[in-house]
Amino acid sequence: MTQRIEAANAYRELGDRVAVDDPASAEVAYRRALDFEPSLPDVYVRLASTLVRLGRLCEAEGHLRAARRLDARHEDAARLSADLLLARGRLAEALACLGGCAHGGSPLLLTEYADVLTRIGLLDEAELAYREAIAAGECAETRTNLGLLLLDRGDRDGALQEFERALELDPSASEAAVNRANVLVELGRLAEAQVLFEALARANETRAPALWGLAALADSRGDGAEAARSRAEATALWPSLGQLAATNGRAPHAEG
Repeated sequence: MTQRIEAANAYRELGDRVAVDDPASAEVAYRRALDFEPSLPDVYVRLASTLVRLGRLCEAEGHLRAARRLDARHEDAARLSADLLLARGRLAEALACLGGCAHGGSPLLLTEYADVLTRIGLLDEAELAYREAIAAGECAETRTNLGLLLLDRGDRDGALQEFERALELDPSASEAAVNRANVLVELGRLAEAQVLFEALARANETRAPALWGLAALADSRGDGAEAARSRAEATALWPSLGQLAATNGRAPHAEG
């Protein structure tokens, strides 16, 4: 290892140590690393991430382009580039950015690619990408997102299987847990949904959507007073919950 590479690695490690608490110093360290060795795509990505934290998004995009020129399939560069594009509403560009290295990539990258496909309405392609991600390595997030896609397409049984599998992989997957209860309501399995919503209401993270679900179940029993009480507490916890739920009539998933 040459002295220049050793110096670059030392500055990179320094940047990593201070990146969370002192991004300004991390920026200086990463730039010094690139002064010594300008062919390190990981350092460009670290610098870009630091610049995002400092609010300098245009500069960050420039360094991400540099990283991708050095390694066109660099997953962290593709993901951060896509995040910046999505934040600006540039969906097609984000899709192209992820698509360039998604197939054959990591499950996480494939899942993000599928998420963007879903957002622009390419549901068949999104389902294929989710299943490719699962084949590459299962995780609760992928199973949950596939479940949401199947639910929107009217496949309640398939969605329930995905949410249950997500919870097998990660019992703390709150989004999967809330949506499993939602699907049970839609399938008419109200007693099971009641038990699940009551359990979810005992956890801070899922209390609001669970209370919203309990309100719907109370309405179905004709217990308007209990429904009103649960709905009032839910909206007190999440003021925007009523608007969110109005989009599909289901209890919205837990905030994450």
